[in-house]
Amino acid sequence: MDHPQTSMLDQQHIRLITEHQTELSAYIRSIMPNVAGKEDVLQETNLVLWEKRADLRDLEGFKAWAYRVAYFQTLAYLKSHKRQKMVYLEPDVLDQIATEHTFIGSIESLSNMDDALQTCMSKLNNDDQQLVAFHYQKHGGLKDYAKKINMSLGRVKHALIRIRSNLKTCINHQLQHNV
Repeated sequence: MDHPQTSMLDQQHIRLITEHQTELSAYIRSIMPNVAGKEDVLQETNLVLWEKRADLRDLEGFKAWAYRVAYFQTLAYLKSHKRQKMVYLEPDVLDQIATEHTFIGSIESLSNMDDALQTCMSKLNNDDQQLVAFHYQKHGGLKDYAKKINMSLGRVKHALIRIRSNLKTCINHQLQHNV
């Protein structure tokens, strides 16, 4: 039989999980752009948060703990779905985003930035999208890509610089007009 104190702790834990759903969802979205399994990761994160609730010693540290659980659930999801043809970020990039995320004041701003990036990526022509995907998926170096498309390495590097500049301009424009 549960003790009244245990039941109260469980209720507090449920309240914390519920209160942080929007933030957890935005966090997962920020480290899983272009991946359809965001809701699955959120549900798995919630399940782990509940199952491992006894591991949390201090309720004040719930948010940081929940983000760490979400981070590891994201890695597990990406690893288990690696064979699908999608753009995934490398674990070290995810780790950097996760670390930097703690310094960003507004979860909503991350969501807006992700939306802006998706909008701007969709405006790129097919060749530019392929170059970006090839470069960030780490299928090989730019030298390999240049050979593949029969273009000089210098032209490929210049194209990538141009694309990044255009994306930056487009994202800034999107963010200014969505405020």
